[in-house]
Amino acid sequence: MPKSYDSATVEFAMTLSTLAYVDENRTATQQQMIGEINAGLEEAGYKSWQVAWGPALNADRSNLAYAARNSETGQLAVSIRGSDFSSGSTGFKTSP
Repeated sequence: MPKSYDSATVEFAMTLSTLAYVDENRTATQQQMIGEINAGLEEAGYKSWQVAWGPALNADRSNLAYAARNSETGQLAVSIRGSDFSSGSTGFKTSP
């Protein structure tokens, strides 16, 4: 039987997913993306969560991944954007 998730967990996962599109319509530096993701988490009410790793991008910036950490509990969450592997480059780099 599949595990069900409470609405708070679902809302948090959707917030992380949404914030993975922080640079979709422009080219942002890694520090800008970190700042914007952290600000988005705080604005959404997740003040104890901050970027712990990344954001990492592939060469054409179509895929992005980052990890966030809860400073109170130590929990980690990973958010991955994209599935565009048609460019031939599937590797992520940690800075644009």
